[in-house]
Amino acid sequence: MILLSLLVVVIVGCNDTNSVKTHNPKNKTEDLHQPTPDSLTFTLAQIHDEFNMKEFGFSIHNHDFIQLKPFLNVELVTRCLIAKIPSSSLKEWLCNNKHNIGKDDWFQIKPIGLLLNETTLLYLIATYQKTSAAGERYWDLWCLTSIDGEIISKVTNIGNSEYYPFTESGEEDGAEYFIRTIEGKNLTIELLKPDSIVCKQIKYTLRDGYDWRIDQNFEINDSVAMPEVIQVFNVL
Repeated sequence: MILLSLLVVVIVGCNDTNSVKTHNPKNKTEDLHQPTPDSLTFTLAQIHDEFNMKEFGFSIHNHDFIQLKPFLNVELVTRCLIAKIPSSSLKEWLCNNKHNIGKDDWFQIKPIGLLLNETTLLYLIATYQKTSAAGERYWDLWCLTSIDGEIISKVTNIGNSEYYPFTESGEEDGAEYFIRTIEGKNLTIELLKPDSIVCKQIKYTLRDGYDWRIDQNFEINDSVAMPEVIQVFNVL
């Protein structure tokens, strides 16, 4: 009888263990509709003091981005933006790079302006990514539109800048060549008012060096600029 009782206990215990493993008390799809912890914890007001420009009527150029300081607590800002902004290429970039932003100079987020138009807040931020040790880098300028200061209703990419340097060098039949090339895009943003944010972009190519395959004294020093592209954005 003692042996039989022990067998019964063992069998019941095994059955209970299996039932725990297969038990699903809550439908997982329900979690998708629940607020995320970050969306309840973070508020946009936490980052208001870090923005530089707070009135319309200023311009910003791509070389100005380098001078701007990044957010003090970039991890908090990244998590806050991911929780607050709607689906967009900015949110995708943040999610893909959240573990690298601010850790070095390859990924950065910088505050530019916090502008108020009656009851609408506009958050202007710049994202930066360096993609090679040679110095290839990209800037994107974003405008986040908020009605109540808590929910971001619209994400607008209002311009980008790029810088792509590369070098060609070598020797052919005793003739040397060394050519430095920079392909880039200059960016100017004029912030006049929410329905008239003007983006001006110019693509260019700079080349210098020498190419003795053509002539023993042949020097290269030229540049090409494409026509300026102007866009006007309404971010409301």
